[in-house]
Amino acid sequence: MSLHGRTAFDHTSVLGASTSGSRTWMSHHHAAPSIHFQAVSRRSNLTCGTAVIGRHPAICGTLRPNCATVRQGATDCYRSSSQSSATRQTAAGTWHSVRHERLSSKITATGSPEAPTSTMRTTVGTLSAEERQELAEQWGYTSVGEPLPEGVSLNILTQALPDRYTEIDVSRLALGAAAPLALMAAGYLWMWFMHTIIPGWQMAICWVLVGTGYAGLFTIAHDAARRAMLPQSPLLNDLIGSIIMAPALYSLEAWRIKLLTHFIYPNVLGEDDASWQPLTKERLQSLSGWALTATQAWATTPFKLLGSIGHWLSSFSYFDLKRYYQPLRVTMLASWSVPFWFMALGWSTLIAVAGPAGWFNCWFMPWLVFHTWLSLLTLLQHTAPHVPFARGDGDYDVAQATLNGTITVSFPRWLEWVLNDANYHLPQHLRPDVPFYHAREATQALRQRLGPYMSEGVMSGRLLRNVVERWQVFDEGRATYITLERALQELEGTRQEAAGAGGPEGGPALAAA
Repeated sequence: MSLHGRTAFDHTSVLGASTSGSRTWMSHHHAAPSIHFQAVSRRSNLTCGTAVIGRHPAICGTLRPNCATVRQGATDCYRSSSQSSATRQTAAGTWHSVRHERLSSKITATGSPEAPTSTMRTTVGTLSAEERQELAEQWGYTSVGEPLPEGVSLNILTQALPDRYTEIDVSRLALGAAAPLALMAAGYLWMWFMHTIIPGWQMAICWVLVGTGYAGLFTIAHDAARRAMLPQSPLLNDLIGSIIMAPALYSLEAWRIKLLTHFIYPNVLGEDDASWQPLTKERLQSLSGWALTATQAWATTPFKLLGSIGHWLSSFSYFDLKRYYQPLRVTMLASWSVPFWFMALGWSTLIAVAGPAGWFNCWFMPWLVFHTWLSLLTLLQHTAPHVPFARGDGDYDVAQATLNGTITVSFPRWLEWVLNDANYHLPQHLRPDVPFYHAREATQALRQRLGPYMSEGVMSGRLLRNVVERWQVFDEGRATYITLERALQELEGTRQEAAGAGGPEGGPALAAA
């Protein structure tokens, strides 16, 4: 399939089996060459809905070329928002103080609404800017975005990013590869120099150096999966991406399929498995014995920061060639051969030269450090009390899920430089052809035009503790996260109520669920 002169593998045949009738995916055309995969929700049309008028003039300013498609008339996009603004200010004056007093009562200690019928998203939507700021500080963010107005589609949001953010710069690409490679080389050289006399703490530092450097290098492979690294040379693009992913034991094509699924179904339960699905109460209810014990150990401890290993294991399901049409099977087989060749040659060489200890120190421990970064970045980007995972039907809105459901968390600048700005993920959701070296400036452009609807934060101990200790189980009824302890208590209470109300029939049925 060719998109604006670029060659791309046709993954519609791979994903078609899981694409529901209410959503399709398509390429979005821009003036400059680009690849843009878009999911269109049944409730997210491709017009500038009139509800946006008066809510955020910057959006209208961005969408001037689209005003001819506005359902209520092209002139709506240019009308003044002063009347709407004045109305909102008057209304805010009457209920702001009440909302401020009730903020703590709305949000419980676990960061969830009081009643299952009040979702966190709707709760946030009723808060003033000051209340949202207070809530952001409690959660560890610098800002919590308000919900998008009705009628704003993903097509509208993409136009906040001009084509200049998709331009390819080979020199910046090379510079982005140099820093991670230098960090990895420093770790490996120190291991080699100290050899058998290296102290344990220095070895641990080397693991961190190599694993962190590889995480930054992996960002370039992530670009390759989106055809944003060398789009004019697709074979070279895929070859370099496959080689970079080989030490992580990932297939570039498998990663690409998962990534496109993530772009099409952001935060959809049962579909968006590009990172991992959150632990739900429904899933928790089905666990018992050792499985429940293991889940508790994973969901409530720092082991949660190794959750991407589960994502890695699930990627091997894409090795089943029966899932693909005949033309794609050779491509998938060739892609999967790269990590297997790495295991055959790389592992055997390490063990032959340095023994099992060499394999452990030079590959396994840096691999765990890499997965720690991968897990942390994914959790920070898509885990928050006001970011619900939905079933993909009903009120699901892909634009809302994309913009409100992707958190931007800043790190120290030197660390962002090493990681190649992997924490600036939102621009890639809107335009997947944005390369990593434009991600930071593209985020700034989005911030200027869509800032009120974006959630952002700075990496801190409070935010990390919330992710690990408080936001553990996703409650679909509340559409937010609660602690695992609270989820178990509520499930036990439900079981006892069912047993009391239904007698012998209600209790065992729920217990067996």
